[in-house]
Amino acid sequence: GTAALAAGKSIADLKFVFIVKTVNSDYWQTCIAGGKAAQAQLGLKGLQFTGANSEANIQGQIALVEDALAKKPDFLVLAPTSANALDATIDKVYKAGIKTILIDSSANTDSFDAFLATDNHAGGVLAAKTLADAIKKKTGQAAGQVAYVTFLSGVGSLTQRDQGFLDGIKAYPQISVVGHQDAGGDQSQKPIGVVSDLLTRFPKLAGVFADNLYTLEGAATAFREN
Repeated sequence: GTAALAAGKSIADLKFVFIVKTVNSDYWQTCIAGGKAAQAQLGLKGLQFTGANSEANIQGQIALVEDALAKKPDFLVLAPTSANALDATIDKVYKAGIKTILIDSSANTDSFDAFLATDNHAGGVLAAKTLADAIKKKTGQAAGQVAYVTFLSGVGSLTQRDQGFLDGIKAYPQISVVGHQDAGGDQSQKPIGVVSDLLTRFPKLAGVFADNLYTLEGAATAFREN
């Protein structure tokens, strides 16, 4: 309603573009479905619901945002793939007078009107507690070696999630973080390989924190194979 008043339009006339990190993910397809449901509920004009072919394809998402700018929507909903690389493009959209709503992951810019996301640091702290509890349940004490796996460095939500895990695990002095691997944005084989490498290097590993769905699935496969 506020955006409509600012644009001198009715809500039904408002146009928007909805860009997620990738269309090749059940998680982001669910997010897109939510955007489409909101469009229908509010009677808005959804010009495009899209995303890159991979969460690691930062340039692909930049191109999509540039394309959105050319469509001159009233507002843009965007889940940035990078905390830094999208900044200049987001600034350009915002300075063009397009209301900008960031979701899921932050960017290092103030050029947005709203930001909606999980508290990822708190999520990481909770993951640390959950892992420690699981180790204690299995071995009798919250102790041993653990490691963590990042899907892609530089992603705002994952950076906060990882830091929350590292902060949370400090509450368990008998647990030591012995390794960290980065899957480099690979959605298929590398999440398996990096965890297999950790298991080879640290055969007494008591647990692994994986910071997104791809790394979690890779860890599960690596555990089965080893």
